[in-house]
Amino acid sequence: MHISLKYFLALLFLNPLLMNTSWAQEWRKNNEKKAASRWTLQEWLNQKDRNRLMDQWLMLHTPTPYEFFLELESVDYEASSNENANRHKSLIGSFTAYATVVGLEFKHHNNTSEHFTDNLSLFHIRILGSADQSSHLTLSLGQKARRHHNLTIPLRTQYLGQVDLTLYMNKHFGFSYIHQSYYPLIAHADWGDLNTSQQAIRLFIDFEALRIFGGVFSEKETQTLAQITSQKKMQGASLGLRLYF
Repeated sequence: MHISLKYFLALLFLNPLLMNTSWAQEWRKNNEKKAASRWTLQEWLNQKDRNRLMDQWLMLHTPTPYEFFLELESVDYEASSNENANRHKSLIGSFTAYATVVGLEFKHHNNTSEHFTDNLSLFHIRILGSADQSSHLTLSLGQKARRHHNLTIPLRTQYLGQVDLTLYMNKHFGFSYIHQSYYPLIAHADWGDLNTSQQAIRLFIDFEALRIFGGVFSEKETQTLAQITSQKKMQGASLGLRLYF
């Protein structure tokens, strides 16, 4: 009994010394590593919750590759040809859909003041920029068909190219410069050689998915028919809304 007690006291005395030796420290480190890398059901459940939260965050903060927006624009302008000048008002509505950097736009212009209706379709390619609601440069090609309310006047078709440069000055405010050039593929017997160019500058402010914009524009139309050249100029202002969804 006395011997056992002596061995027990010796172990108590020697234990701190043994634990401070190199092999004891290595043994302790190995056990700590095993405990740190030990797989548990609780750890798996915690990791699953963290992954779910990360997926939700990415879903909320990753922009979708698809964009859709509706636009309604009210136009007030003055049209002048030769020495005549008249003021007119009209409404323009459009729908645009984008998938990544390519998009399609369909525009309807109902001008009851000058008695015609324009239907325009455009194919867009975004050269710079990640979305329409960011600074971007977009090139477009399309076609415009004009039908007069007087059905005896033949349908007028023009092809066009467009450049749209939009710059944001801050998170909500910016401006756009839009240039359009219209031309007929071949001269029409009723319309002759018809060429049109238009420049527009818009200022806009975004409220989340709603954009309010206003601007000025000028348009020049040159027509050559039966060796007679005439010009028509239009200048005016516009105000509109654009809804993104």
